[in-house]
Amino acid sequence: HLGFTCPNQLILETIQTPFHDAVVEVPLVWDDGSMVLPTEPGLGVELDHAVLDAHPAPEDSALHLSMYDGALASDNQRTIFEL
Repeated sequence: HLGFTCPNQLILETIQTPFHDAVVEVPLVWDDGSMVLPTEPGLGVELDHAVLDAHPAPEDSALHLSMYDGALASDNQRTIFEL
């Protein structure tokens, strides 16, 4: 909902797959390439905890996004494991 209130929010990045649709009680709706404003209160989505509980992350897996303590060039091609 916050993004919909910001006039300078031009791009909303999201991933939409059958799994991502199943994680929320009501899937996000798109119309002609634009997301339709959810009508539910709060963040506009309610998570399906049963789906989340059925797909836990492996305990020994690293996060797919990890923080790096330093500046990187804009053309960085290295992964976090190479840094």
